[in-house]
Amino acid sequence: MNKATGFIAGILTAGLFLSGCGNQIPDMTAEEQALVVSYAAEVVERHDSNHPAKLESEAVVEQKKEEKAQKEAEKEQLRQEEEAKAEEEKNTHSTSQMSEQEVALTLDDVIGIDGFAFSYEGYELDDSYPNGGEDTYFVMDATEGEKLLVLRFLAQNLTADEKELPMVTSGIRFKITADGKTQNALTTMLLNDFSNFDGTIPGNGTQELVLICEVPASDVSADIGSIAVIVKNGDKNATISLQ
Repeated sequence: MNKATGFIAGILTAGLFLSGCGNQIPDMTAEEQALVVSYAAEVVERHDSNHPAKLESEAVVEQKKEEKAQKEAEKEQLRQEEEAKAEEEKNTHSTSQMSEQEVALTLDDVIGIDGFAFSYEGYELDDSYPNGGEDTYFVMDATEGEKLLVLRFLAQNLTADEKELPMVTSGIRFKITADGKTQNALTTMLLNDFSNFDGTIPGNGTQELVLICEVPASDVSADIGSIAVIVKNGDKNATISLQ
């Protein structure tokens, strides 16, 4: 540009000397005229305060692009943070609902047989069950090195009439958790097996029911620290802490 400017300035100066003080435009080639016009336009543009320079305009455009890209990135980050927060709240709410259900549900809620109430009465550790009486129909013996963990429950008929308790056809299943170890309750031929009971209870009467599993004898030299029963009845599935 400096060379072109010098060339044009030389042409203009020469033109002035040749033309004196007159207004006659010196003879120039088409190429020279184009250079003069371009230079004049650039000079006018440079001195026009309302028209930014070409380089400045490009810088402004580039800056605006960067600012737009940054705003888009910030919007995307905010959207992702909001989605993550909503998902976390959803999971927290779901976990809270499950915990509340496990805490709130009782044996009565899960078993759901009208007219009956069920309560946990305690446990015992035996080598055999039942362990007394000559008229015992069926006796269970623990495997060598094991003990029978017998959980005792009470079923109460809340009505004044004799009422059938059909556990054997209810489809309800039990698991036992003792000190953190879970296993299925044993299926037995005991007449008072909770999961297989099929009999009647007199009006306002009670019936003892049991759930049994085996635990290593070496692990139960002292009392069992925690016991829970997992009850599954159709779409209901609850863990109920007994002690």
